[in-house]
Amino acid sequence: MRFTISQIEKLMGDLENLPEVEQPDKPVSKLKAVEMMQESIKVLQARGYSLAKISEILTAGGMPISETTLKSYLTRARGSAKGRNRRTPVTRRRAPAEVHQGSKEKSTEKGTEAVPSGRQVTTGVTRQGNPGFTPKNDKDDI
Repeated sequence: MRFTISQIEKLMGDLENLPEVEQPDKPVSKLKAVEMMQESIKVLQARGYSLAKISEILTAGGMPISETTLKSYLTRARGSAKGRNRRTPVTRRRAPAEVHQGSKEKSTEKGTEAVPSGRQVTTGVTRQGNPGFTPKNDKDDI
């Protein structure tokens, strides 16, 4: 069966104009319940109630919840209300790659001084993996 564009537009209008279905007995999770009661809980806290006392009241009212779970759910609810995403990665700035030249230390009576060795010492480690780690050059000393 084929439909005309005018029929589809009429149906779309009819769908958009439907009233919202009320489901007062629809089951929700504890997290969703805490999200729904978030403002009331804030008011109780402002009036001096602790989260421990609020969790006791909720448990007595038929929703068993510990103080730590209530605190966790409130934190999540506040985070979702602000639109934050805790799993958003933090971007780090990478330092430009540094070129390390090999050198040997020569002991003198005055101390040690660096003497170019004429060869480049490599560690086999690249700087791409971890920008906070700088490998040291190999030494001939044991």
